[in-house]
Amino acid sequence: MADEPLPPDDATRALSHVDADDESLTHLGVVGDTYTILVDGTQTAGRYALIDMLVPAGGGPPPHRHDFEEMFHILEGELRVTLRGESAVATAGQTVNIPALAPHSFVNPTDGPVRMLCLVSPAGLERYFAEFGDPVPTRTSPAPELSEEEIAECMRKAGAKAAEYRIDMIDAYALTAFHTSSQGQRCAHSRVNHGYVVVEPSGGRISMSSSIAKPDLRRRAIISPWGRWNSTESSSDHSKRCMPK
Repeated sequence: MADEPLPPDDATRALSHVDADDESLTHLGVVGDTYTILVDGTQTAGRYALIDMLVPAGGGPPPHRHDFEEMFHILEGELRVTLRGESAVATAGQTVNIPALAPHSFVNPTDGPVRMLCLVSPAGLERYFAEFGDPVPTRTSPAPELSEEEIAECMRKAGAKAAEYRIDMIDAYALTAFHTSSQGQRCAHSRVNHGYVVVEPSGGRISMSSSIAKPDLRRRAIISPWGRWNSTESSSDHSKRCMPK
């Protein structure tokens, strides 16, 4: 391979020169986050894609894995990244690389937004987001507020397309059948953990509490199409509070 000559220049490919604040770029609201596609696979012969991500306080997906490399370079704020159960905090100017196939998650643990560049190799993640994201005008535009039905449909689309893009959602939530508890809380049934979770509107996303595996474990989260986790707390009678009428 090393002795083979370089192939000739592909004159059909051109220089890519983009400005993240260019309104003509693809800007997507992904249930709370805003993603701007800077360079997509059509510009790189599928070798990689570059996405500008604006993640609000508490944002970030639950554990998942995928068959492509992923790198984050933090521009503003800080991000807590967990890989195989070990966590590290990346701050502005720092870079983290996530190996393909490794279980991982990340969260914005601060009260302000985090902005980062996400590079994936090979490309494809940008097309996945386009499958269910909502177009927004600019890089800094907030994601649109969604109704319960719209959130459920968005989650359904994301889940249905995950395997096609070589993404495995580990313990992701699949919420159906919204209810109102005896305490007046909005609840939804989770097909994944076969229980009920409390859901509360929060800036276009959903604030969720859920008992996952143990009766005394309560997780509060921000839900995206694949679920969002940001903290845990004890609650022994959580299941009673979440049961629908």
